Amino acid sequence: MQHIDKFNTNCTSQSYAALKTATKTYTTRDLASAQTLIKGQETIATAVGVDANKIVYSAWFITTSGGDVLASTATLIGGMIDAGAPLSTYWNGSANPNNVDLTPAYDLSLDSSSTVPFSTAIAADANFKKYLGNDDATETSTLISRS
Repeated sequence: MQHIDKFNTNCTSQSYAALKTATKTYTTRDLASAQTLIKGQETIATAVGVDANKIVYSAWFITTSGGDVLASTATLIGGMIDAGAPLSTYWNGSANPNNVDLTPAYDLSLDSSSTVPFSTAIAADANFKKYLGNDDATETSTLISRS
C-alpha cells in the first residue's frame, strides 16, 4: 500500500490531494463539503492513532440492501408487464443510455423438444451433485425430491 508523502500526486489523485491539503481551504460549493468530510475523517483517524499523511483515500457512503434493490426492481418490472406497458416507457434516458430495443426483453421461449423438467436437469448437473449434494447420491436425491 502506498502512502502519501507531502501529498505526492504520484501516489494519489490530484483532486484528492487538493481536498486533503492544508494550504487551501475551500469555502463554497461541493469542494468545501468534500474537504470538510475528508478533514473530519482525518481528525477521527488521528484521534485513534492513525497518521493522516498515510491515508491514501477514504470515503463514507451509505448503501441500500441488495435485496431491497432487487425487490424494488422486480416489483417495477412485474407491474410493467402486468400493465402491458412497453419497457421503454420506464427504461429510458439514463436507464437506457444506448436506446437499446427492449421489445424482446422478458420474452421467454422454450424449445419443447429439448426442455426437461427441473428435477431431471439438476439430477444431471455435476455441480449440483458436487456442491449441494456433497458428491453423495442419496443426499443429492433427497435435495431433488424437496425441490
